[in-house]
Amino acid sequence: MKKNRKRYTRNLGVRTIFLVLVFGIIGTALGCGFVHLRTSRVTNGDQKRMLEREIVSLQKEIDTLELHVAQATDREALLMRLHMEGSELVQIENQFQTLSGVAFERVAMRGDAPESFRGH
Repeated sequence: MKKNRKRYTRNLGVRTIFLVLVFGIIGTALGCGFVHLRTSRVTNGDQKRMLEREIVSLQKEIDTLELHVAQATDREALLMRLHMEGSELVQIENQFQTLSGVAFERVAMRGDAPESFRGH
């Protein structure tokens, strides 16, 4: 029985146990670092994607507002031309009436409009 006891014993020294622990700690630290980096990259990518979507929506809003401004400006130019040409068309009351009035006053103040228009 003494013979069998020596046969199945494993001699693990302190050095072997220490090396296994050190390599285990290093492996765990590397794994945690990798997971942390991947998570931070995904989070930053999500934030970047969200900001890009917000930029696109703001750009669409700006384009829409520019179209509204262009439309109002074009109506003012058309109204002034019709008035200068002596057209019998009557201005329709709408949301652009105040904008048109301001534009007419500016033109009248510069002196570009005919006398009949300056009284508007």
